[in-house]
Amino acid sequence: YLLNKQSGNESRLRHYAAHDYTLTSVFGALGTVMLDNYELEETVPRYAETILLELHQEGPAQRLKAFRGYPSQEPSGNISFSVQPMRIMCKAEDGTISNGADEGCLAQDLARFVHSTKGREGLCYHTSEMMRSNGRCDLPDSPTVLPNGSGYGCVFFRKRCPMVPCALSQGLVADPARGYACIPAAPLTTNQPPTAQTLWTSVACLVIATLAFLALRRHKGE
Repeated sequence: YLLNKQSGNESRLRHYAAHDYTLTSVFGALGTVMLDNYELEETVPRYAETILLELHQEGPAQRLKAFRGYPSQEPSGNISFSVQPMRIMCKAEDGTISNGADEGCLAQDLARFVHSTKGREGLCYHTSEMMRSNGRCDLPDSPTVLPNGSGYGCVFFRKRCPMVPCALSQGLVADPARGYACIPAAPLTTNQPPTAQTLWTSVACLVIATLAFLALRRHKGE
């Protein structure tokens, strides 16, 4: 919206309010939180946290910088408010990804990265790096959840996203009966001979259609 000159956007400042889980989604889209390398504290927005996006015009180029700010989280903090640079990821045209926490990102590079974070199969999202680092979810074996929590993400992912390629391989599906291990998907059979139930259903539909046609003709004759 900030970059759309056709939107009639002449405002110097725009303010939006949202819930904490919306901020979490924004963190993921901008690369503040990366699924394959993150600290849990970074994923949970603080009380009254604010995301600030600045648009800088640098000649013909536009650059976006991001900051996150929040008040003191302790009663003794005297409502002090701190602001610090926020990590956003830039994706160059050649696919190179860099951290824009200090210098920000060119608008098209940030937009390219955000576009790359779109989910597969709706809200399902994965990268090869994430699958390897999260309990080796890139392997077809049943994921093992370790005491440190490693592997839980793989179980959660396979349970919620059954249609995404299991272990990054086409033709495999996660089997709940086998601890969500990846097994070959049952082939879809075509041209099967019709069952007796299918035949009777077809006959019944044909009879109903015939009776309706005869009733319509009799009505017109009268």
